[in-house]
Amino acid sequence: MAGDRGRLFLTALLVYAAFLNPRLANAMTWASLDAAVSFVDTGRWQVRHGALYGDRDVALSGTRPVVGPPPGLAVALVPVYAVWKPVDGAVDGLEGFGAFHVFATLVLGATASALAAGEVAALLFAFGTPAFLFATAIAPTTVTR
Repeated sequence: MAGDRGRLFLTALLVYAAFLNPRLANAMTWASLDAAVSFVDTGRWQVRHGALYGDRDVALSGTRPVVGPPPGLAVALVPVYAVWKPVDGAVDGLEGFGAFHVFATLVLGATASALAAGEVAALLFAFGTPAFLFATAIAPTTVTR
C-alpha cells in the first residue's frame, strides 16, 4: 500500500505540474506573494509592489499598505520565499513574481494536492473495499441480556 501511495503521489504531482497555469492573474495571489516577499525582504508585514497589480486586495494599516485578504496564504509563502531568495535572488519585477509564483504553486499547491490524493486513496481503500467489512466483522461485540 505504501508503494502505491508513493506512485499516486508522484502521478498527482506530475499531473498538477503538467496543467499548471503560470499566468499570475489573480490580485489576491499577487497580494499574498507580495506580502511574503516584503516580509522576508524587510521584516515588516506590508506590500511594496502594489503598482505591479494595481493595488487590488491591499488594505492600509495606518499609512502602510498590507495584504487585504486573510493572510493565511501569505504566511504559508514566507518559508517558501525564504528558500527561494538565496537561490534565485530577491523578487521585484513581473518576471520575478511570475517565476516565484510557479515555484510556490508547485511547492505548496502540487504537494498538498498530491498528498491529499494519496490520503483519499487510502480512505477509499479502507472504507470502500471488503477490508472495511472484514475489520468490522471481527470487531468484538457485547451481548446484553
